[in-house]
This record gives sequence, C-alpha cells and structure tokens, in this order.
Amino acid sequence: MGFNPPPNWPQPRPGWTPAPGWTPDPSWPPVPPGWQLWTDDRRWFKKKRFLLPALGLALMTACTATLTTALAPADQQSQLAAAVVTEKDKTAGAPSETDDEAAAEAEEAAEAEAEAKAAAAEAEAAEAEAERVAADAERVAAEAVAAARVAAEQVAAEAAAAQQAAAEEAARIETERIAAETAAAEESVRVEAARVAADQVAAAERAAADEAARLAAERAAAEAALAPGGGGSAGNVFYQNCDAVRAAGAAPIHAGDPGWEHKFDQDGDGVGCEP
Repeated sequence: MGFNPPPNWPQPRPGWTPAPGWTPDPSWPPVPPGWQLWTDDRRWFKKKRFLLPALGLALMTACTATLTTALAPADQQSQLAAAVVTEKDKTAGAPSETDDEAAAEAEEAAEAEAEAKAAAAEAEAAEAEAERVAADAERVAAEAVAAARVAAEQVAAEAAAAQQAAAEEAARIETERIAAETAAAEESVRVEAARVAADQVAAAERAAADEAARLAAERAAAEAALAPGGGGSAGNVFYQNCDAVRAAGAAPIHAGDPGWEHKFDQDGDGVGCEP
C-alpha cells in the first residue's frame, strides 16, 4: 500500500511512508470527498498484466513469419505476408482490453485531477475566507482599541478639568478666608484704635474738667477772700459750678451747706452735685 496525500495537505518527502498507527495533524484541512489516502502499488501491474500475453503472441508470430518466409517459396512467402498483414489489421482494428483499461485509467486520472482542482479551489476559498475573517477581526480590534483610547483620553481630560476646577475653587476659598481674616483683623484694629481714642478723649475731658474745677475753686477761694466781711469764713463760700464743688471736696452738697445754691440741685431733692 502507498500513502497518497491530498493536494491540500503538506506534501511529504519522496519515499516517505507513515508508520503504523500514524494519524494526520488535526490542524490540516479535511480530505476532499472520495479521496483515497492509501493506494495499491500493484495496481499498475494488475492493469498491465494483459499486455504481456499479447506482447508474447506478437513476438512469436513475428518469429514464425520470419522463419516461414525464409524457408518457403516465393508464392508462399507472398501468401504468408498477406496473412500476417491481415492478422495485424484485424488486431489493430478490433478494440482490445488493454485499450479499455487505458481509457479507464485516463478517466480515473481526469476525475482525480478534477477532484484535486476542486479541493484546491475549496482550500483557496477557505483560505480567502479565513483571511477575510482575520482582516475583519483585525479591523474590529483596531476600532475597539481606537474607541478605548478616545474614551480614556476623554476620561483623563474630564478628570484634569475636574481637578483644575477643584484647585481653582480651593484657591478662591483660601483667598476669601484670607480676605475675611484680614478684614476682621483690620476691624479689630480699628475698633481698638477707636476705643483707645475714646479713652484718650474721655481722659482728656476728665483732665480738662478737673483742671477747670481746680481753677474755678481757686478763683472762688480768691473771690471769697476778697469779698467784704470775708476772711475765708464758711458763710461766704461760693462755688461757680459742681466742678468747683467737687474740686473743693464738698460734693455732694446739701441745702444749707456753705456755698449751697439751688442751681446745684437738678432734681429738687435738696442734694446737689450728685455723682
């Protein structure tokens, strides 16, 4: 038996024969319909075995004719030659079994060639389809990669924008906080300055009032000393106002006290220059 690989399989090296138990690679294409993987090496001899008797008969006929021609008279030689020619014509004109076998072989070869061409065409079509599918898959994969890249870039841009907005918002809040703290500090300084100024004004006013009272008391004392019948007695005490009373240490002054006057009693209770 001989190994007969189909045309769509990898061709083995000349003379290679599969070992017992050998199986084809699963990745190889399928065998074309009707293809015989194993052939009989003796098929040629079986188909050509009918040629041997014919060749022997022809050889014997030729030898006999040659000997008969050499030994027979001329007229017999002519008759034998005619008989040989007639036999050859009969043999050539009648269809032989050899011709039928040759025609059958030619038909088988033509069928095998047609099947091989059909298998090759199917293999080529399958390869083209596989290439088309691979190209479609590659295109789809490329489109998916491009879409994923665009989506990633969009997400990154949105994240960057959100981060920038958050940073700007944080900067704005910080600026407002600093401005508020600055304004509060300035307001505190202003309030403190106003308080200090008010305290200074009040102190200045009190100092001025005290000085005026002191001066008024001194003037009143001088006037009392210069008044007729004076000499500094208590009955002739005179106060210009409550500041003079306070400066003299007589506040609050009561009705009947030295230097009492109704102008010191604002509420009419008999007590003047009250605190």
